[in-house]
Amino acid sequence: MHHTTLASLFLGAGVGLVAAHPAPWGKMFAEPPFPHPEPKPFPGKPTSTGASSGFSTAPASTGGFSSYSVPEGSGVSPPTVKGYVAASGSGVAAPTGTGSYSYSSSAIVSVAASSAVVSTTAVSAASNSTSSSGAAGGEVSNATASDSCTFTDVDSAVSGKADCTDIILSGIEVPAGTTLDMTDLTDGTTVTFEGTTTFGYEEWDGPLISFSGTDITIQGADGHLINMGGEQWWDGEGSNGGVTKPKGFYAHDLTDSVITGLSIKNTPIQCFSVNGASNLQIVDVTIDDSEGDGDDGGHNTDAFDVGSSTGVYISGANVQNQDDCLAVNSGTDISFTGATCSGGHGISIGSVGGRDDNTVENVYIADSTVSNSDNGVRIKTVSEATGSVKNVTYTGITLSGINDYGIVIEQDYENGDPTGTPTDGVPITELTLSDITGSVGDDAAPYYILCASCSDWTVSGVDITGGSASSDCEDYNYDHFNVTFPAQYVVQVEIDRPKKLNAFFEPMWLNLGHIFRRLSHDPDVRAIILTGAGDRAFTSGLDVQAASEGGALSNQSTDGARQGTFLRRHIQEFQDEISTIEKCEKPVIAALHGISYGLAIDMTTCCDIRLCAADTRFAVREVEIGLAADIGTLSRLPHANVPMSWIKDVCLTAREFTAEEALRVGFVSGVCGSKAETLERALELARTLASKSPVAVQGTKEVLNFSRDHTVADGLNYIKVWNAGMLQTQDVKDATLAGLQKRKTTFSKL
Repeated sequence: MHHTTLASLFLGAGVGLVAAHPAPWGKMFAEPPFPHPEPKPFPGKPTSTGASSGFSTAPASTGGFSSYSVPEGSGVSPPTVKGYVAASGSGVAAPTGTGSYSYSSSAIVSVAASSAVVSTTAVSAASNSTSSSGAAGGEVSNATASDSCTFTDVDSAVSGKADCTDIILSGIEVPAGTTLDMTDLTDGTTVTFEGTTTFGYEEWDGPLISFSGTDITIQGADGHLINMGGEQWWDGEGSNGGVTKPKGFYAHDLTDSVITGLSIKNTPIQCFSVNGASNLQIVDVTIDDSEGDGDDGGHNTDAFDVGSSTGVYISGANVQNQDDCLAVNSGTDISFTGATCSGGHGISIGSVGGRDDNTVENVYIADSTVSNSDNGVRIKTVSEATGSVKNVTYTGITLSGINDYGIVIEQDYENGDPTGTPTDGVPITELTLSDITGSVGDDAAPYYILCASCSDWTVSGVDITGGSASSDCEDYNYDHFNVTFPAQYVVQVEIDRPKKLNAFFEPMWLNLGHIFRRLSHDPDVRAIILTGAGDRAFTSGLDVQAASEGGALSNQSTDGARQGTFLRRHIQEFQDEISTIEKCEKPVIAALHGISYGLAIDMTTCCDIRLCAADTRFAVREVEIGLAADIGTLSRLPHANVPMSWIKDVCLTAREFTAEEALRVGFVSGVCGSKAETLERALELARTLASKSPVAVQGTKEVLNFSRDHTVADGLNYIKVWNAGMLQTQDVKDATLAGLQKRKTTFSKL
């Protein structure tokens, strides 16, 4: 992939932002860059002047909603203000704006104000009346009193929620497989979490908590904790496999509402799902998933996922997790300010595309820190999808301890991972990157941009330092694979799921295909080694349990034709991804060890050279589970130059065969004493291949594969045409001259 340095397009520190698409950059960036407008405060929640319920409705550290702002001219509409007045006292000034203001006791006053300051005087609940005065345009209506309801169990809360507008959820122990269902609340209801809320263990999708309604306030009392108990589910797989894990908090269909001051711990996977919301403020929420750090811990623990919503304003979030701090998948008028994000994947837009709603517009992300995370600022759109990302601003973002990229913008996501080839169906326009500073780790890169349709960008004050990884190199970070460069032009692809014997499930074979497609066209790669992590297995084959939970085996259609079509497509997809190994232009060396069953045979018959350790145990096990090997073994083994009688023996009996037997029949070309020795030999061989002319090596592989599948006459004709092109390369002249001069030849990239 060709990259173009954008250093000259950045204003400030002379840093290099990489673009992977040599587009007309003059159209991409506004000329001259326009300045970002200064934030303009909007009216917000005042600090309470009286106590009534034993907790602070506006933390002093933030000054309540009054510290929140949306910039003038950003395109993001400020929220309709929802705030509070004290339950006792008089002359409390409500903020200018429109909205409803509710006492946190049983005396409730509803205020509608338009460009006016309205004062209210609260009285006791028993009097069931209020006195008020308002300036021009302001209206105050008397409201009825409502006693507070305290619930200590789920059943009572769910059955009694309609009768109360002041609900306290006190120390509820939510049973396994049950949602704390606070949907369809009465307009104007306030719900307070008190004490510790816990959840029983069951494998299910959730959610653990669900809210909906209009003019709803959801808040936390001093010392409360919502402990979702994620440690009961965590296995390092997240939503990609392992046990089925429940989502956390559904904030769906909330209108003119506030979530404030909640403290949440150990989310099994995603915490907040915000969908169908309108004018929702989420303020001073803490999400602590730090106990989920580690290989077998939390995964896909997004803090805030926003979709199909208008007017979502998140401020003061404090997040420690293992995935996105924010992910805006669709919606308009979204604001995310004053956040502290640690341990995850950064502050993200997307992935955008592939859903019913694929429009992201008017997003303002400001004054936040991202530390010890994979990325800082991230925008990703789905390959071949349609949609749009428009008028997004990142400003005042401070980065530290970033592992991959400070800023990463990609238009190439497919099935959750990058392909390396951007598409233009989801254009990214009117993007502002302003005052983004900080540093990335030694193995990271400050910037990575892969664009096919990007225009009208403004960049100023961006200064990200550190990183030894070149931004001109492709990034091959994929779940369950380690891709390393042990020698010049040599890549090692390691299957990395050792605790599951490197067994495959759908995201893994999709990632494998992405990796080999990219390696095939990477000029810095000339030879590839395929290995398995851990000491026990190269791969034990397909993870049947994971497949039954989310793949072909999980299809529940009762129509035979539809089920058959679904399975055929699924098998075709699997075959295509594994076949990328064989189709890769570069030679691939398989270095096997330990258990090498089923899919191991499929994959390694795609490889060009097979080596194995003495402890390797092979088997074609599909007949044991009532299947014929359908991913490649039965089609490729007959072309592997091994006896057909032996092939039928091992495939029909499903018996295990050893490394010695594999060598004897010619299935492998070498056996080494240990895994380490096998890798050493594979690396030596890869270095040798990488030292040759890439034109010659890749051409030889192509012709050999063609000749294997065609007649001798067809093969002779193919090499005649092929060599007519290859003989014109400078490599032939250089190699001939080097031979005469008795010196080593250095070949250029291909």
